[in-house]
Amino acid sequence: MFFKKTRMFAPLLVIIGMMFLGCIVFYAMPESLENNPLTSSIKGEQVTGRIKGTVKNITLNQVVPNQEVLLYVYQNQSEVGKKSVMSDETGSFTFSELEIGPTISYKLAALYQDVEYATKLINLAKESEQIIELNVFSVSDDDSKIQAAAYHLILEPMDDGLYVTEYIIIANSGNTSFLTSFGSGDKVGFRLQLPQGYRNLNFQQGFMDCCVSAERDAILYSHATQPGMTTFIFSYQMAPQKKIDLSHQLPFNTSKLFALISGAQFKLTSTVLKNTNEQTKMQEKTFSRYAASNLGKGQKIDLQLELPYSRRFSPIWFVGIVVVVGLS
Repeated sequence: MFFKKTRMFAPLLVIIGMMFLGCIVFYAMPESLENNPLTSSIKGEQVTGRIKGTVKNITLNQVVPNQEVLLYVYQNQSEVGKKSVMSDETGSFTFSELEIGPTISYKLAALYQDVEYATKLINLAKESEQIIELNVFSVSDDDSKIQAAAYHLILEPMDDGLYVTEYIIIANSGNTSFLTSFGSGDKVGFRLQLPQGYRNLNFQQGFMDCCVSAERDAILYSHATQPGMTTFIFSYQMAPQKKIDLSHQLPFNTSKLFALISGAQFKLTSTVLKNTNEQTKMQEKTFSRYAASNLGKGQKIDLQLELPYSRRFSPIWFVGIVVVVGLS
């Protein structure tokens, strides 16, 4: 009789035991697991993320209240939308209920004192909640902390003239963004002189489409020069002439200036640039190297070339040229 009653209650005891075990697991579950995207997806909930942070003026070491913060949404690296919030009195902001996925990313941006600051792309697939500090800087027209850490002129002959690539590493060692007035009073980050007769100007790296324009003899870049190092690359062609004059004034104090010349048939004349009698090889082409150092802002660099036009041009893409040429 006893064994019959035990068999009758056995299923009930199993059910009660499973319910008791489930309660223990639920209350013992860490909060991090309870809110984990994986466990949420198992439970069938909509998985969303959150980005929060603070807007901070690094120059003043202060938070920035009442600042509009933009959140750009990207799908496969293409912008598909944006939203905005205002930072509170502590400079804090939050974007919630953000879609999560391997192809979805976000970028924070703020326009502060007419200068746009932005973060790198943020992906929430691995970490659904992220805290980001959006740093901004005060603006100054003091260029004492601005210099070209390295300025390269890469020169190659072509059938109908000369192909020129300028590769500039601009360093702002201060704690303010640099903007200055030029001409009619418009603010610019810098102005780069172009030689007379240039054509087919091409901006390859560093320039924002919104902020760059070309005049008859110069490039104007209206975006501020922010603290840190930024690389700018652009190229153009010069029409065939017996002599080509590439002389110009330096826009910044310049630590190192290089001219790299492909082909022994070049004849370069300059009182500033000196032949180092060194050869630099890039992508199976050999370049003679001329150099100068510690040059001042506004200094005139005289540079003339005499060119024969005997070989067909094959362009080089100068990605990573600083690694090859160096800053020394």
